[in-house]
Amino acid sequence: MTAVFGAYADYYDALNAGKDYEAEAERALELAAGHAGHPCREILDLGCGTGGHVWPLARRGCRVTGVDRSAPMLAVAAGKALDRAAAPPVFHRGDITSLRLGSRFDLVLSLFHVLSYQITDTDLRGVFATAAAHLRPGGLFLFDFWYGPAVLHLRPAVRSREAVLADALVRRTARPTVLAGGHVVAVEFTLEVFGREDGRLRRRLRETHQLRPLFVPEIEGLLEGVGMKALAMTEWPTGGPPGEETWSVCCLARRER
Repeated sequence: MTAVFGAYADYYDALNAGKDYEAEAERALELAAGHAGHPCREILDLGCGTGGHVWPLARRGCRVTGVDRSAPMLAVAAGKALDRAAAPPVFHRGDITSLRLGSRFDLVLSLFHVLSYQITDTDLRGVFATAAAHLRPGGLFLFDFWYGPAVLHLRPAVRSREAVLADALVRRTARPTVLAGGHVVAVEFTLEVFGREDGRLRRRLRETHQLRPLFVPEIEGLLEGVGMKALAMTEWPTGGPPGEETWSVCCLARRER
């Protein structure tokens, strides 16, 4: 068993090529500006991964700091430096449950279900405290998560995805198992890499990711505990109302104190 987001980092971007990071970055800036009353230009991305949101934000003139605990994911993010940005982003390796950079930002982001990877109450409180510690008074925290009511209604299912690389075909199969009375979902990812010319299996990787569906009352309680208040809770990234078919919900919150 490999570490979470270890060797998987080599194939992460290819397997998520259908995700529109550009549109999500634009949506995040629009949401933030609409509630802040001014553009948010100093941004901290918690759990930035391979920099999917970092680079589009930097290209839009934002000064972005990305943090992740996976060295392989950060190596991929930093390797995108040839993608020119007005202000090149800064990357740090760190634990977002305890991170303290000594800097304040207009906006803290944590997208692509990073919050749901915090499966214990302690880790959840830690990330919320980290966000609050890095926000200026009135600063905003935007994050998404697995929406509990939808997870209970739809139930996780086995899913497969393929990506074509220059010399290989990558197939990922996700097999979920609901643990702890529905409070945690363990997803075993199996990645198989085949040669494009001969079709032979070159590599097989397995990682098990544990994710926690979250519910609005607990989100509101976590925000209140660090002096923040929810301003909006909507489907991500469409902005529609959450429902039992809404797997991903985002919350925009403001630091009140």
